[in-house]
Amino acid sequence: MMRRSKEAVQNWFCREKYANTMALALGGMVFLTLCWLIPAQGLTDDDDFYAPAGISYFSWFQDFLTDPSGASESKNIQKAFRFNKEHPPMAKWSIGFFEWLLHQKMSWLGSLDAARAGVAFFAALLAAFVFRFLLSSFGLAAALFAVVALFSLPRFLFHSQVATLDVPVATMVTLSTIAFWWSLQARRWIWGVGLIFGIALGTKLNAPFVAIGLVLYFLLGHSRDISLSRKGTHVALPQIPYAFWAMLFLSPLVFWLTWPHLWHDTFDRLSAYIKFHMNHYPILVFYQGTRYLEPHAPWHMPFNMAAGTIPLPLLVLGMWGVLRASRSALTLFLNGDRTCEPQDKIQALVLLQLVFAIGIVAFSHVPKYGGEKLFMPFFPLFCILAGIAFSNLLNNLSSMFGLKNVPLKHGLVGLVVLILLGPGFLASERFHGGYALSYYSEYLGGLRGATAAGYERTYYDVADKTLAKWLDANVEKGAKVHFEPNHKEYKRTYKWLRRDGVISPQLKLTKKWKDAKYIVLTHERRWRQYGELLEKAAPLKVVYEKRIQGVPLYTVYKK
Repeated sequence: MMRRSKEAVQNWFCREKYANTMALALGGMVFLTLCWLIPAQGLTDDDDFYAPAGISYFSWFQDFLTDPSGASESKNIQKAFRFNKEHPPMAKWSIGFFEWLLHQKMSWLGSLDAARAGVAFFAALLAAFVFRFLLSSFGLAAALFAVVALFSLPRFLFHSQVATLDVPVATMVTLSTIAFWWSLQARRWIWGVGLIFGIALGTKLNAPFVAIGLVLYFLLGHSRDISLSRKGTHVALPQIPYAFWAMLFLSPLVFWLTWPHLWHDTFDRLSAYIKFHMNHYPILVFYQGTRYLEPHAPWHMPFNMAAGTIPLPLLVLGMWGVLRASRSALTLFLNGDRTCEPQDKIQALVLLQLVFAIGIVAFSHVPKYGGEKLFMPFFPLFCILAGIAFSNLLNNLSSMFGLKNVPLKHGLVGLVVLILLGPGFLASERFHGGYALSYYSEYLGGLRGATAAGYERTYYDVADKTLAKWLDANVEKGAKVHFEPNHKEYKRTYKWLRRDGVISPQLKLTKKWKDAKYIVLTHERRWRQYGELLEKAAPLKVVYEKRIQGVPLYTVYKK
């Protein structure tokens, strides 16, 4: 008996160790792949906000290591954290660290591309956790498919390679959900939930909504354990998970410790942070043929954007996963936590977080802009349910056809994977190089159909490196370039292209149309002046243009 118990423990340890090694290896592969892809990606207007902030923060941290008391003085913290103080710092810590490591120390990437590797690290962390989470409960097929499916999404793949907060907060929302589930299985993860949720709070403002989903999940499974006394004076509650106490007390401490900006005048600065986002300035968005500023875009915009940026076969599979998860949530509610199967509990938990990730953007009074960027946590949660649905699909196909021939079974699996994920990877290849934000799925008829239906062709004022190199090679010495309709963003991003040697210093931009020899018109219809600019440029000679599916994304005119 003792021998059997010992062997069981050893087998369990080996499986855990093997699974953890696989997860780390997968995360490492994702990170290296993204770093390999980053140099081809265009620059977003957010890159110039977050990269300088991250570099400044990490420089301060280096000073803190050598002189903690001096670096902690209010004036030194204010100087270092004056950049982008309207957002918490965790993603920027990573951005600054990788800029230091991969650019300053290793000279592997240019300064900005190295900084963007800090976001790739979050994406790799997400891949490792999702794989490990699903492997133990649903098997290898579900775990591997979910991760690969996530990076088959052209837009998510793009966001994983630029210096923004959206993939980092998607990572931390998902990790908080996973850590909470693990804390219900093993007490050692209670501290992990507190730490991870604290990091999530320090990543972006939409992270706190994770807690609402977790509380609703707890109430869903324990609704029968809540009762009122006959007089209504006492409420009987089930035992509160220890993870909630860790999130209540440890997480805010982690949030405060990791944001030195709050170390002085804590309440005033925290209040300013919250007020900024409660009164966030409106941002233009073009949706279904209408420009929205105030009032904001309608509630259905996030749902259509989500459906319109997921390849159709994967969308269908994922919606099947959502329906299965809805049934699991109903089972949890009817049967209670004690009698519900663990797999049903997991699907119900993921579904609740998915609904909040997109619902909070759709149904609250907040600006709805930037395509899919504000509800980025939706996508990994959706792919988790798609991975579970994929595993069930394979089981159903195997039972249906009674496949016992191993090569034939593997061939069928390969065919199914190709049908489900092939369109996404083909689109990523077609839209690679900074054009992924122009990708639309078959749900909207591709880019051509989406443009005809009144969706924006692109956003973020992406500074395409292919265009920049063309301008550098073809614009005569002394001639200047002007961008329309939003020149100021390209003025900021083109300085990075010069700094990293993508273009030469001789390529000059000018903020005035009349002073330019070359006009670059990006076809973004959210700008009111776009129609006038198109007419103004019509008599000019077209010397370069980028089209995908026959739709122009930008046109270069020569005066």
